[in-house]
Amino acid sequence: MTAAERDTLVDAFFRLEDPRSATVVYLCLREAGRRTDAGWLPSDELRTALPVWVERLLTSKRATLELTLLEQPEVVDGDTDSVFAFQERGLWGFSCTESDAMGYLSPNEIINGNWNNAKGLNRLLGSPASDTASPFKHRSRQWLLSYRPKPEWTPLCRQQERPGTRGVDHAGIATLREGLADWLYGGMDAHGRLPYKYWPGNGRYSSADNAIRQWLATQALQRYIALHRDKRSTEPAKRRLQRTLADSYVRHNGYGLVLDRRGIKLGAMAVAGLALLDAEDDTLRNRITALYRSVLALRRADGSFRTFWSPPERDDNRNFYPGEALLFLARLYRDAPDAGLRRLIDASLEWYQTRHRREPNPAFVPWHTQAYAQMHAATGDARYLEPIATMNDWLLGMQQWETAPYPEMRGRFYDPDRPDYGPPHASSTAVYVEGLVAAAGAMKDAGRRDTVACYARAARRGLVNLRQLQYLDRIDTFRMRHPKRVLGALRTEVYDATVRIDSVAHALAACLAWETAGLPEVALD
Repeated sequence: MTAAERDTLVDAFFRLEDPRSATVVYLCLREAGRRTDAGWLPSDELRTALPVWVERLLTSKRATLELTLLEQPEVVDGDTDSVFAFQERGLWGFSCTESDAMGYLSPNEIINGNWNNAKGLNRLLGSPASDTASPFKHRSRQWLLSYRPKPEWTPLCRQQERPGTRGVDHAGIATLREGLADWLYGGMDAHGRLPYKYWPGNGRYSSADNAIRQWLATQALQRYIALHRDKRSTEPAKRRLQRTLADSYVRHNGYGLVLDRRGIKLGAMAVAGLALLDAEDDTLRNRITALYRSVLALRRADGSFRTFWSPPERDDNRNFYPGEALLFLARLYRDAPDAGLRRLIDASLEWYQTRHRREPNPAFVPWHTQAYAQMHAATGDARYLEPIATMNDWLLGMQQWETAPYPEMRGRFYDPDRPDYGPPHASSTAVYVEGLVAAAGAMKDAGRRDTVACYARAARRGLVNLRQLQYLDRIDTFRMRHPKRVLGALRTEVYDATVRIDSVAHALAACLAWETAGLPEVALD
């Protein structure tokens, strides 16, 4: 390190940023993710202080320097203030005065703690006491100095590079796909198990689990290996399949059941069946048949499904499990057409279309779309196309692009006027992409070019969102002591650092679906 290198980096920062509009600055030096020093100072002291901090960074290529500027304070108006919306997390810093003391909280601390802004502010107010504290909010600007491989300043947004730097051309989608596969391969233990949920901020794994989501990861690996066995060993995928079977599959009186902590679910049996079909292993045929019997046993005479084998009184998750079941049945029909099975599938599809027209829900759309697309591919019957178009045309109205509140949220699916449909997150975006690719593929086979382009554009926009959420490099992980635990995986949202197995699984399945669909190149705008 030389004084010239230090001064060059300091000068570069002040060419990029004018700190005069800020009131205070937070500086945090880390070594391999571990904080070694941090502090707040008035913005007018930054020009004097920054050379010292930069000089310290230059002593180690594993070091990073985080720099956050907080602008002029604004009074927090109360619980109705928009600063407390989820989408505002990671953008605002906070301060409070207590007698002559001043306390600050940086937006990166809120992302790292996986807090919402209200919780972060409450933590700040709770120390030392909140009776006379005066809270303020501050707009923020964030920078990171790190080696890439040379030391370089990077503007940050919610602990990521600002949006727009990750493309979804062929190379970009391949990067997304291979990163997801890296996480599945690298996170698997010697017995084939994968973590269900991980919080990067505190380095902890969740003790929760979910059989459906575990089976989704197993299925995604089977699909990946079917297409890319020339790139990687097939052994981890086989080990994973055997582990998932051993952990949750049982046979009882000729029925194949999948055990979960909260019961025996129709959706778990269907997704397990899909994973076994994708494994393309004749030794699994008896298990597939047993799962098929179980799914049919939960089908009522009117075409609807009971959603739980056990406890039998439960009948929720009706926007998810029946669609998964019908996709499983459609896959079986595609592989071995049978007139009786088709009648059952058609009756159920119609029953659920009637229900969806009465009680529409976006979560319903991708599973039923894929089931219809499978039936169209197997039969060529154009009657399967209109429900696909009806469902997905309606879904497109919920994708945020021009209407996204922030650029880093473009491509996700969320209707702010219908919060009852659920919050946006990576897993839902990914499964919507799966459905849209299936819809575009069916329309392509039918020669409906305009519709193909519409659905392909929406799917590609969804991939933009997934690319934005992926942990790719040391910029994304600069605050983490265990970056290998997240690399390749996805944040749950730009403001939620949590890694979930279903987000990875659905996103990998979406990439593979896009890869094989042969859809035309479409512009994002």
